[in-house]
Amino acid sequence: MKIEKINLPESITSQVELKAVKMERLNNVVLIAGKNGSGKSRLLKLIKDQVPDIPNTSKISELNKNIAQYKIHISQEETKIKAIDFELTKNTLVQAQIDSLNEQKKNSERNIIAYNNEIKNWKNEVHKASYFAFFPEKEDNVLVDFVPHSLTLKDSYTISPQELDRYANHVYNIGTNNISEGTIPAIEKIQKKWVNANTVTTDDLNISLEEKSKIDEDYDRLKKYIKLFLNTDLKRNKDGYPEIFNMRIGVAQLSNGQKILLQFCMALFAQEVSLENLIIFMDEPENHLHPAALIEVLEKITPHVKNGQVWIATHSINVLAHFDPSNIWYIENGEISYAGNVPRTVLKGLLGDDDEIEKLSNFLALPAQMASNNFAFESLFYPNVLITGSEDPQVKQIHGIIKDRATRNDKLKVLDFGVGKGRLLSTIYENERLRNSDVTDWLDFYGYDIFDTHKEICNKAFVNIYGNCENRYFNEAKDLMVKHDENTFDFIVMCNVFHEIEPKYWLNLFNSVTSLFKLLKKDGYLLIIEDQFLAVGEKAHSKGFLVFDELEFKKLFKITSTDDYLSTDYRKDGRLKSHHIPKNCITRIDTISKKEALEILLQNSKDQIKSLRKVNNPTFKTGKSHGFWAQQLANASLALEEL
Repeated sequence: MKIEKINLPESITSQVELKAVKMERLNNVVLIAGKNGSGKSRLLKLIKDQVPDIPNTSKISELNKNIAQYKIHISQEETKIKAIDFELTKNTLVQAQIDSLNEQKKNSERNIIAYNNEIKNWKNEVHKASYFAFFPEKEDNVLVDFVPHSLTLKDSYTISPQELDRYANHVYNIGTNNISEGTIPAIEKIQKKWVNANTVTTDDLNISLEEKSKIDEDYDRLKKYIKLFLNTDLKRNKDGYPEIFNMRIGVAQLSNGQKILLQFCMALFAQEVSLENLIIFMDEPENHLHPAALIEVLEKITPHVKNGQVWIATHSINVLAHFDPSNIWYIENGEISYAGNVPRTVLKGLLGDDDEIEKLSNFLALPAQMASNNFAFESLFYPNVLITGSEDPQVKQIHGIIKDRATRNDKLKVLDFGVGKGRLLSTIYENERLRNSDVTDWLDFYGYDIFDTHKEICNKAFVNIYGNCENRYFNEAKDLMVKHDENTFDFIVMCNVFHEIEPKYWLNLFNSVTSLFKLLKKDGYLLIIEDQFLAVGEKAHSKGFLVFDELEFKKLFKITSTDDYLSTDYRKDGRLKSHHIPKNCITRIDTISKKEALEILLQNSKDQIKSLRKVNNPTFKTGKSHGFWAQQLANASLALEEL
């Protein structure tokens, strides 16, 4: 289970001195960064306290039925009151009858108050469902703490053999509560089972070969964990007690960090299979741990949480740097905000001013060199599909462009080419909802993606917004063209997609008889949105990536001054560009125009690199820019070589 969205009002969060919490499109790993006292631990505790009270679908259905039933009861009581009032108008009534009727009326009024109070309580329960969004359905008992806090390990030497099992079993309880009591006893128990299985015949022990194999496998796995985390071998002394560092564990004078690591060893050994669907909370796991050891722990934990989620509250730069920046949220003075796109905000909050950040950069490496090398390294890996928040400027840019056209026409028909996880539609929907507007009134939205990796997530978005996903999501171009007529779409949107398409496919994509762009209306547009300076390097395809700007697109599609082409710069900083390619221009692409466009990019890359190399005092920013243009130069050269 994962928490996809949180929307806790201040009436709830103020109880723990936090501002309203709004978090959305949460990834498998969620990093909460902040100083000591900023609210990280309070936020995790608040989530853990609130989630168990959130009603699931069946509970909501039950509550709504109760509400409907009690409304019927209220209506019945109101009918009774009206009948009593009518009876009271009769002049033939004696005082005893009047008193009886008035008592009946008071009973009905009391019943109505009681019913309304119950309805109010039930509505409050139903409203709680809006605090969190889960995927899939919310389950019980899936939130666990996974950071050991006790520095006192129960020594198996001090307990009787009869108590050994009871203490050892603590390590198998999900989470890390009481794991300090079970760590050494569990190690001793596992070790004894292994010794017995390998020194006594299986006939005497009455165990099968399969059971013996499992005992051997478990002991080997435990030794590997201890070797990995503590860099020592697990042994056994002559009295039968486990040893590390050539001493019985209970008297081995372990450091605080080693005690924590040993508990992590046992938690992972005993529970790794059980972590798959859990939501794990790790509150400041860096306490007592060496940075490298902490990263090893996190590297071992996160792969086991395949269908769950890991929440980490931290002020460790090492932890934040280890994960994708898009996972980072920053909390300060009890207020949380998305920081994945601006990690510098987090660094400032944790380190101080720009001077401290610069000192850290200088300590790690020369900033420009580090940035250039890092960008080149990133460019060896395929890109990830991002999930961004409602403030994503590119989505705002697209939203504004298509909404502006919708005001002049009937319902707008839009195809998202490279729909991914459906972030474009979901974010437009959320932003419209905040304005009390129903996106389905003006937007008829569809998605196409070559890969079906995120089909389930995307279809879920379609169902949430349109009620169904029938004929809205496609992985095959021919299926899309069968279901939708030519000349029917107002926009086909490529958001950060064009640079990922290998040049050898351009002609077939834009100019073949089965081109999806035939679906555009005569006055429709291919809307290409590109970040003109990729924040992260990527190997989008075998040639890398190719980020075109106005001149390259004009050359590629043979656009002239008489064509209805438009390019906009959303933030006026040259980064977030939109390119409106009219339908009649799309089919003009040919081998010659493709070559000329690539040659322009090649020359522009050379010019940019020459300019950057004239800078006397290169910074992290100029180093990253150098890495970007060096990749553009290499990628354009490779693409031209293929022609």
